[in-house]
Amino acid sequence: MVDLLLPADAEQAVIDELAGWQSVATKIPDSPPNSFLRVVSAGGGDRSLVSDQHLLVLEGFGRKETDALGLLSEAVGRLHQAVTLRHQVGGVPAYAFGLGSLPQNLPLATLPGYARYLATIAVDLRRRTL
Repeated sequence: MVDLLLPADAEQAVIDELAGWQSVATKIPDSPPNSFLRVVSAGGGDRSLVSDQHLLVLEGFGRKETDALGLLSEAVGRLHQAVTLRHQVGGVPAYAFGLGSLPQNLPLATLPGYARYLATIAVDLRRRTL
């Protein structure tokens, strides 16, 4: 029987990659720290038989705009470096990195007291087998 190839969990790969450096999750914490990251899958498509291109939205939150922007910019840089130098994200083999949009200042009305910047990235990740 041939192995079934399934898309990688791109959100978890990013969380695993950045977890030792900064607080990162797929949801906003109930009691947010002064700065944190959120990663949300926004779709994507197949790249080849064994890999997919994942579109991800990264959000950087901070008490000041400069903090949120700096946090998000560094996260994007760390992920770019992980793909281009180590060819992996959070232990998942990675083949390409693309920046869909530079950080944008988009405040979130439901989280007063925090600035939010967001960027979109595309990461090609190897599929996992079942």
